[in-house]
Amino acid sequence: MTGTKEYKEQIKKDFQASLTDLGFFTYSDNGFGVEINGHSHSIAWTGIQALFGYKVDLYTLDEIRMDVFCDDDILFTISEETPGWYVFLKKIEEQFPAIKQNWNLEIAFPAFSANLTLLYEKHNKTFDEAIDYYYKKN
Repeated sequence: MTGTKEYKEQIKKDFQASLTDLGFFTYSDNGFGVEINGHSHSIAWTGIQALFGYKVDLYTLDEIRMDVFCDDDILFTISEETPGWYVFLKKIEEQFPAIKQNWNLEIAFPAFSANLTLLYEKHNKTFDEAIDYYYKKN
């Protein structure tokens, strides 16, 4: 039953488990594997072209998402509801230390705004250049 001590302990336990859950990903020193639309892909860290973070308004709550653009026109989207989200964020922050810490918290406010943010771009494109290049070609 919600609000009970047992319920709160289970919620805490579930959240702690999510912090180490690999989800759909496998990792190596050079990159990661992920399944996208039933196809397995092996992606090198150096193969990531751009990362965009943003928020989606789902009426009763918001969801933080990340679009990952990779070599060979591979694009996938993950969200805070994706199994493996927290580990993926940790790995991304390790590989790309220039990504601003707490970007996901900054995106959360103000409410009702997507707050699309360029987190990383391999070739140092500006925000506008990156939007034109990555979103208009896909």
